[in-house]
Amino acid sequence: MCFGYLSTPQIVLIRLETSILILFILLIFYYTIQRWMFIQKRRISFERAKQHRAEMLAQRARNKKHYHNLS
Repeated sequence: MCFGYLSTPQIVLIRLETSILILFILLIFYYTIQRWMFIQKRRISFERAKQHRAEMLAQRARNKKHYHNLS
């Protein structure tokens, strides 16, 4: 009769520990994906900024060449 009183809390404890472990793994997975997405967003923004800067420099070179030809 004593076996039932001991096994039930142990089963509940094992299930609670398993649930906490699964939650912890899911949180790690979530924050890893979130961090990866943030890094990708920054990388895309940086590439766009580099492209925009290259376009500005090319435009500046064209304008400088144009004004030099007019002089």
